[in-house]
Parts: sequence; C-alpha cells; structure tokens
Amino acid sequence: MIRQGQYPAVRDGLNWTSRIRFAPTGTRATACVDGSSSTENIDATLSAHGMIFGSKVPLPAQKASFAFGVPNDGSLPLDGIAPSIIDHYSDTSHFAAIPDMGARLRSFTIEHPDPTGVVALYRNLAIDHPPTVIQGQEIKYRAFIDTRTGSRELS
Repeated sequence: MIRQGQYPAVRDGLNWTSRIRFAPTGTRATACVDGSSSTENIDATLSAHGMIFGSKVPLPAQKASFAFGVPNDGSLPLDGIAPSIIDHYSDTSHFAAIPDMGARLRSFTIEHPDPTGVVALYRNLAIDHPPTVIQGQEIKYRAFIDTRTGSRELS
C-alpha cells in the first residue's frame, strides 16, 4: 500500500530548488502530470479518493478558472506518485492557445521501491496510459521525448 509521506525525500516537490538543481540523474523530477488526471467532476473524484488527492482548491483565488485537488499538508499526491487532479470547469478553450512545439512523449518510466503497489494504484484510479513502473531503491522518473532536433532524455 502506497501512503502519503511514505517517501519524504520527494515531499517538497518543485519548491525544493536545491534538490532540483543538484540532484543525481533520475531524481530531479518529483512528479508527473497526466492528461487523464483532468476531470469534469472533481468533487466525485475527491469524494472517492480524498485520502490521496486532498481537498478542492479553486485557482486563482480571485475568479477561479480551474481547481486542483491538493493534499491537506500541501504536498504532492502520494509524494508525486499519484497525478494531481485538475478540473478545468468544462472550459478547454485555452488548450488551443498552447503552441505545438513538436515534442512527443515516447516513454515514461518511474522507479519505485513498491512497483506492484504503484501499478495497483494506477489501475484503481483508472489512469489512462500510466507510466511504466519498475523496481528501484528510490523514486526516480525518466522520460524519453522526441523533439524536432532529436530524442531527449529527461530524468
């Protein structure tokens, strides 16, 4: 069973700037965003999985245009293993304004001490196209992306 706070080394996510700048390969990234984590019924998702995703937080605070599920301690869901839940309030028009820079995700892999538990979690959450999860001593992310100038590895 994967639990919140179980792997505190990734708890501070992108706010831990020294970790991001100087971390060994594979440990710089601390979370993933998955298109299937977008939902039109955030309340139902949080009702069913609130222990993972926390509470609904409308953003920006003034005149909210979307909402995130944020764990009560402000950390990433399950220390970054679970995706953040996003509700765009049925307005996806802003996606058209994002330019296509020609990058395509070829593969995404997560190393984790409990890969069976992570795979079961993704299955339980019905995540569409989950990352490949393999055994590792600590949480690490690795993505291969095809770009207009060649293939790149992000880790």
